[in-house]
Amino acid sequence: IKKINITDKAVSAYTVGDTLITKVINDDTYSAYIGTESNPQQTLLHQYKRIYIGQLSVSDSMIADMDRASKQLMIYTITGNHLYNIDISYMSQPEGVHILPAGDSVLVSDWEDEGEVRKYKLQAGDHHQPVWRCTGLTFPVGITSDQSGLIYVVSYTEKKIYQISPQG
Repeated sequence: IKKINITDKAVSAYTVGDTLITKVINDDTYSAYIGTESNPQQTLLHQYKRIYIGQLSVSDSMIADMDRASKQLMIYTITGNHLYNIDISYMSQPEGVHILPAGDSVLVSDWEDEGEVRKYKLQAGDHHQPVWRCTGLTFPVGITSDQSGLIYVVSYTEKKIYQISPQG
């Protein structure tokens, strides 16, 4: 086991090649960093008020960092260049985020009793409407997908995993 020292409490870490993407917490803020094994907190991507942990998703070419306080999904290149934000302010409690393997779309779950998952295209522009919505999920949190495109969403309270088609 090798230990990589960071300055704050880590809540997530991802690697793409030699790049290390981390999300850390201190007393009142969350911070997302891009760095390397030798310098894990090299570049600050985003820092925001601590309310709830906003999840992070990483692909080979993009980073999606959720700021639950402002209800924005910030999209970055894997090198840390900010591309644009997706406004998710109409969601009650955005929770899970997952960049689909093709790298052209992202999924976001809305954590509530009658929750949902929304799929957004990853493209620049001021107006981001979901491609589709899958409703009727109970407290959806984590999201992932498999190689065939099936989507898996964990229900926090039901002890279930929802399986959703690529079309929602």
